[in-house]
Amino acid sequence: MINTNELRNGMTILFENNIYVVLEFQHLKTAKSGAMMQTKLRNLRTGGIINKTFNGGVNLDTANVTKTQMQYLYASGDMHV
Repeated sequence: MINTNELRNGMTILFENNIYVVLEFQHLKTAKSGAMMQTKLRNLRTGGIINKTFNGGVNLDTANVTKTQMQYLYASGDMHV
């Protein structure tokens, strides 16, 4: 688990049962509501982008994602080689 204050570009998090990568983040501090973290997140399953504002001090789960470079050769029925 990480605190919202520890978010950085490229980090992967679990939020609302989806895996997101942090594209942008901005720390906001207002007199009325206190500290907030405004983020731009990309859903790794659908590719959609959302803007989400988290209150300061909220804990988020991190997602362990392994990136492997592969080369697509051909399709064989339902399989991809």
